[in-house]
Amino acid sequence: MPSTSILLLDSSPGTAPGDSEIAAGGAVPVPAAGASVAEAVLRQLDRFAARIAQALSRLQIAHDAAADAAARSQIVGDLEALFDFDLALATQKVMIRKRLIRGETAGFDLQPVQRLEAEIEPRLAAIALRGIEIDVNGTEPIARPEPVVPGTNGTAVPASPASGTQTVGPQKGAEILEIAKRHVGQRYENIIIDYSDSNWRGSFDCAEYASYCAWRAYGTLYGARLLSGTRPQGKNVEAYTGYWQEDANTKGIVVSEAEALRTPGAFILRYPPAPGQMGHIGICLGDGEAIYEAHSANRGIIKGKATDRRWNVGVLLPGVDYGSGPMASNRLLVYRELIPPAPKDEVVVLIQKALAAFGLLAVKDATGIFDRLTTHAVGTFQRQRGLVVDGEVGPETGAALGLGRFWGRSDSQRPGPLAQSTSPISTPETGIVSGQFNAKYNVTFGTHVQSGFYSHDPDDMRVRRSIRTNNPGALNVSNWQTEFRGFVGRTQPDSRGNVTTIYRTPEHGVAAWYHLIGERYGIAQNGKFTIGELAAKYSGTGSMNSAFALQYMSRWSHFAENTYDASSIVAIADDQSLLKLARAMFANEIGFVSPLTNAQILYGVNAWRTRSLT
Repeated sequence: MPSTSILLLDSSPGTAPGDSEIAAGGAVPVPAAGASVAEAVLRQLDRFAARIAQALSRLQIAHDAAADAAARSQIVGDLEALFDFDLALATQKVMIRKRLIRGETAGFDLQPVQRLEAEIEPRLAAIALRGIEIDVNGTEPIARPEPVVPGTNGTAVPASPASGTQTVGPQKGAEILEIAKRHVGQRYENIIIDYSDSNWRGSFDCAEYASYCAWRAYGTLYGARLLSGTRPQGKNVEAYTGYWQEDANTKGIVVSEAEALRTPGAFILRYPPAPGQMGHIGICLGDGEAIYEAHSANRGIIKGKATDRRWNVGVLLPGVDYGSGPMASNRLLVYRELIPPAPKDEVVVLIQKALAAFGLLAVKDATGIFDRLTTHAVGTFQRQRGLVVDGEVGPETGAALGLGRFWGRSDSQRPGPLAQSTSPISTPETGIVSGQFNAKYNVTFGTHVQSGFYSHDPDDMRVRRSIRTNNPGALNVSNWQTEFRGFVGRTQPDSRGNVTTIYRTPEHGVAAWYHLIGERYGIAQNGKFTIGELAAKYSGTGSMNSAFALQYMSRWSHFAENTYDASSIVAIADDQSLLKLARAMFANEIGFVSPLTNAQILYGVNAWRTRSLT
């Protein structure tokens, strides 16, 4: 059970969580009492959640690029801490909205804002100091300042780059491709370039590359602003993907991503996630997937693939004749989380049902809306399958989910056990029906249940701790656990000092969890206990009214369909009552639905009751 010092709720009854925008020098405005305070808290929670989500994306990319285990371990600690904050924020927003729906407007308080800021800001600062400053797709530096453009209104400059006269007649869209191709192989760097140099051999970033090529091909300054003068001359132009977004929406032609990819010379654009931050842009070759792009400092200017990546729109420039390009070979579809209110989609329903078949999402959550819970489940699925972890469903992830038909692909995998060996080992003497030998630990990790989930690599730092250790309750190591059946070892301390027990099977981990809450805590002497009593013990505070206990109860309730409060009773001998509690507590430790099946959980519980677990 990882410790955490997140303080989102006051310990006094009736208070609601707060949050901080965490902006340099930004003061938190305190509106009048009542619902206006709650709405202010919600707005700040939303803004802070967006920052946490961006930090999570940066960390996941940095983890995959880390050169050694120590660096990856440190990043995993950061990831787990931010996952905890992300889940806590989501939970608190739900609680506030429920109270407002019920007409409760009293008791909201912004005081926890400062406490939360004090908790999370040092970690975010430490992440920045370690140089993790790439954007969500790893293609550009993050947080470039918004350019200051004196004396410009952002309008296009319709002058020929060569003569200074207005371009006559429509230009062909494909003309830009020859110019873009000439610069393949040049360096990537975030600098101001010389638009008047027809053979610029220096560096580009993605926006400068796209705007420069458009200027040289069509004489149109697009996605860029003059820093001085009336036309590009020397280094007096600043391009930015935010300007591309503005120009696309005010004087360009916005088309779908798929249409852009099959149109030679069209642009494909990913918006900046926030003002001053970076998006990405490429120039389409028209074959349905290839683009010229200023990719990154590592790869420079390349001919890359746009498919399976995040984009917002395609852009056609005014006055350019694009004709008709070849049709894309496959339909370009990427499903991802949308900002509420989001429309329902039947394909999203199928995605969610597929995730439920893998044990990563509850069937009731197949709503057709790609929400935060779905994003977490997709990310878990991708991590376990060795796919790119971005929480989005494109052709590759779709095929792995058994939905390849929507992308013109055959299905690569079908629902089944997520961590089984390709050559499962059966070890009757230990009761394991399917497993995989780990030479480092000299043990066969596996499951006692047919088609059950298990982890065979406790050191895979890409996987959440409670999953990779077969310890769904994420119980920190203690003397009694070292003598418990199925004990294999312990993890290295994470960034918060937590050392977690490693078990041979998830069923052993479930049995240890059941032993802890049902016997060692001493709260079930009459065969039942309340959620409040459990939270007081589990939080280590001894009080169900402490901030930590309140937070645990809130999060357990979130994963139990909001049916728990402090007085809710759990009967220790009732399988369904225990199953509901186990799924809520295990999901809380991961941040999403546990991959364990109900059969595995009940196997572990009953094996400990009968002392039959081998």
